[in-house]
Amino acid sequence: MDLAQGVRAAVARGRQSGSYLGTVTAIDATALALTIDIGTGTPLTGVRWVGSYAPVVGDFVTVLRAGTSWVVLGKLSKDLTGPGFVEQTMYVAPATWALGGAWTDQAPPDDSWDWGGAHDYIQQGSEWADEAYGWREYAGIAYYQSLAAQVPVGATITAARVRMARIEAIWEGSSGAALVAPVISGHAQATLPPAGRTPAAMKLAAYTDWRPGRLAVGQASSWALPSTWLTALMSGAMTGLIFHSARVDDFAWFQTDLSGVLEITYRLPA
Repeated sequence: MDLAQGVRAAVARGRQSGSYLGTVTAIDATALALTIDIGTGTPLTGVRWVGSYAPVVGDFVTVLRAGTSWVVLGKLSKDLTGPGFVEQTMYVAPATWALGGAWTDQAPPDDSWDWGGAHDYIQQGSEWADEAYGWREYAGIAYYQSLAAQVPVGATITAARVRMARIEAIWEGSSGAALVAPVISGHAQATLPPAGRTPAAMKLAAYTDWRPGRLAVGQASSWALPSTWLTALMSGAMTGLIFHSARVDDFAWFQTDLSGVLEITYRLPA
């Protein structure tokens, strides 16, 4: 399974991945397996380890879930033994998408923005259509359900990332430059924007035009969400993200079921 398939499966099934800190309490040299005390009262058994780690009883280690198994990645530099905790990552996909565009070379009212539901893709940037219509500018909007309602009560969020997946053109035309960054802003919209409402009018002033990293066609990646953006999403001051730029060299296509996915890592007391 490649990266894109893995993310799609995790989002579709709501699967959560976990990791623990724990202490090696037993080594089965025959089965090549460890027993790890993770502070929950129920130790992990049958745990494998990476080849670079030489297990010793008493080692304080990081344990990561790999499919249905657990694997020790290595020994920590400092024993953090104390109240145990469980760390998990949840994948929050946008509840809905909107796709908008405007014929910027046309006279009013034809230059007005129009909006509709997005299905498999969104676009950003400007693209030349033809002599009759000229340039068309695009934007995509992701809407999330309340993040605060989805994170377990008592959890401490330790990291948050946003994932994007760039694709080639759905129909005949340009796929964009070799490398293009998603251009991301925050918004506080609750519904599909009315006709004529521009992306600029919806962008939250403190959260505009973030370019986290560039992607080639067929690539997917995730980037750490700025902490202020996460705070705004958790409080409800921000309800989603806008992917928009008027620049020609920012033109790109993104696949909706793999894009805008928030990876929220949180810690629960054991």
